[in-house]
Amino acid sequence: MTILGASGWRPRRPPPRLTARRRATSLLTLVALAVFLFAGCGDDEPDEKNKSGVASSTSLSATTGSSESPEPDTPAPATGPVIKEDYYSFHLPEDLDWDLDPGDTIAFAEGPDLEPYEIAVQTNRLLTGDVGRSVDEDFRVADESGRDTPLKRGENRAIDGVEGWTSETTSAYAGDPVINYSYGTAVDGYSFEIKFMISKDDPNAHDLIEATLASLEWKR
Repeated sequence: MTILGASGWRPRRPPPRLTARRRATSLLTLVALAVFLFAGCGDDEPDEKNKSGVASSTSLSATTGSSESPEPDTPAPATGPVIKEDYYSFHLPEDLDWDLDPGDTIAFAEGPDLEPYEIAVQTNRLLTGDVGRSVDEDFRVADESGRDTPLKRGENRAIDGVEGWTSETTSAYAGDPVINYSYGTAVDGYSFEIKFMISKDDPNAHDLIEATLASLEWKR
């Protein structure tokens, strides 16, 4: 509907209330749009943070795991000549040419530079009253038995399920430095001791000892 004036026709102005409503509606629309856009941006930021957080956590875990040092390898049981009795058996290290005494209780070898290697077994049948004696008592008896190289008590260790005492010292044999290592225990009515005399100049001396002990088995 138009109202004619002197200069022709012109649009009718909307009522003041209608104009206010349109302005209010437009303002609410803008506010709603701004809230929606802000919410959308806010949702994106946590996602990015979460992604970043997961990636950082995974990276940290991988780094931490890779920095752990592996446990040292235990020497495999020796596979050389076998020494055995009714209640035990073990193998000598396979990398040496061993000479055995008639009773198979002492084995002797020489390295390429004539360095000495000796493994000996000493056993004693226990008296009835001594059967079942403790590791400490067995060490005391061995230490008081009178030997060229005194024992030096080390930590107890279990071999094939039997706990025993240990001793390690150094001395000289024919001018060569040697390691003296013993493992002893009371088992099956016997006092048992295996003695090692290994050249100290051999960097694998302790590996030879451990390989021999790893092959020790009790026949029960």
